[in-house]
Amino acid sequence: MRSSLTLCRGFPERRVCAGDAVLTEGGANDALFILRDGAVRVMRSGVEVAVVRRVGAMFGEISAMLNVPVTATLVAMEDCRFHVIEHAEQAVRDRPSIALIIAEQLARRLSETTAYLATLKLQQGDGSTVSAIRDPGLAARLFGQDGDAIDDGDD
Repeated sequence: MRSSLTLCRGFPERRVCAGDAVLTEGGANDALFILRDGAVRVMRSGVEVAVVRRVGAMFGEISAMLNVPVTATLVAMEDCRFHVIEHAEQAVRDRPSIALIIAEQLARRLSETTAYLATLKLQQGDGSTVSAIRDPGLAARLFGQDGDAIDDGDD
C-alpha cells in the first residue's frame, strides 16, 4: 500500500506554529491534513485523547468525508508541517488511492479503540461495563441497531 506521504506529493504544504490550532472541535472542515513532521495534541471536549507524532498521520477525515462538524481540536505541540488535501470528497473521487489511506487509518484507530475498551472492561474485573463506556447506544452505533454485528448478507 502506498504511504500517505507518497500520495501527498503535489498537494500544498501548510506550516503550523507550536500552540496553534489546526482544527477546532465544532468547526467546519472539508480538508485532510497529513502530518509531515512535528507533533500534535488531539483534544475532545477539552480532554486530551492523544498525542500524535507519526509521520503520515491523517486528520480531518471524519468531518471532511461525513460533512459534519470537526469532532476534535488538533493543536500543534511544536512547529509542524502538513500536506493539505482541500475538498477531500472530490479529491477521493479524483484519486481513489486516497480512500485506501483513509480506510487504513480508520481501521488502525478502530482496532486500537477496541483493544482499549477491552482493556477497560478487563480492569473492571467483575465483567461489568466501565462507567465511561456504559453508553447503551455505543454498541448500536458501532455494530448495528441491536448491538449485533452488521449483517453483510454473506452468511
